[in-house]
Amino acid sequence: MRGCPGSAGGSAGGSAGGSAAGSAAVSGHHGGRRTVPGSAADQPHHEYDQGVPPPPLAPDSRPSTASSRRWRIRRWYWKVAYAVGAYLLVSLLNLAVLSALPYTLSTAVSLVEDLVIIVVGARVFRGSNEEPRAPRPWWRFTARPTLSGAVGVLAAIVFAIGIVGIVISAFTDFRALDSVAGGLAAAAISLAFYGLIAALYLNSYVRLRQELPFIHLTRRR
Repeated sequence: MRGCPGSAGGSAGGSAGGSAAGSAAVSGHHGGRRTVPGSAADQPHHEYDQGVPPPPLAPDSRPSTASSRRWRIRRWYWKVAYAVGAYLLVSLLNLAVLSALPYTLSTAVSLVEDLVIIVVGARVFRGSNEEPRAPRPWWRFTARPTLSGAVGVLAAIVFAIGIVGIVISAFTDFRALDSVAGGLAAAAISLAFYGLIAALYLNSYVRLRQELPFIHLTRRR
């Protein structure tokens, strides 16, 4: 009979100790909470669960093929059509509008129009060795250095001929400028135009000769 209390105490102690150990083992995996595997409480917690929205996805920075090739002219016949059409349109505009302006002013406006045509063509033209989607550097006016050099030399020759004409007129009959070039102001504007064209294309020639071996070349398919 004395052993009954001891047996009861031992059984109670063993049961209590076993239950406590089991509870501790279960609660040790979930921070003291008893969870059922697969339940919502068993899933990992994120900051988005607290009402914080996820960060927006970065937009695709690559230009679309349709928009990037829309204003690119690669075929030679389209380049010729652009040049002929632009100059015809400008000539018709000049006949309708510039005919009423003084010669010097009409010369300046006409040369500005020519410069715009040249610059826009240089921005949209692409050669077979250029990536159509990539923008051209500001200094590049042709696809290859040979064409840049040819245009630059021709513009430099016209510029030099104009200088020689002005010098000759100064030593002979300076009033001849009024009948030949519409006056000294118009001659100076024309010289400035051809000097600028020569500088732009010759600079393009030099830069292309230096950097063309390092430019990624693409073959026409």
